[in-house]
Amino acid sequence: MAYPEEIEKLQKLRHLDLSNNALSHVPDGIGNLRKLALLNLSSNQLSGLPEALGNLSQLTLSTSITIA
Repeated sequence: MAYPEEIEKLQKLRHLDLSNNALSHVPDGIGNLRKLALLNLSSNQLSGLPEALGNLSQLTLSTSITIA
């Protein structure tokens, strides 16, 4: 499962809670959310995180992420 791609168009988005959604991956397009400061990915089924997250200098990730 993935989140709706329309989220990537929300350029002023600062907080995004995707916890408890059975996500298996996060698309690289999340790196386009330049204002994103808080991203909660806890309690998903992620196999990894996109390198694009490194482009988000203000980002704080949830500390309870488990990579399967």
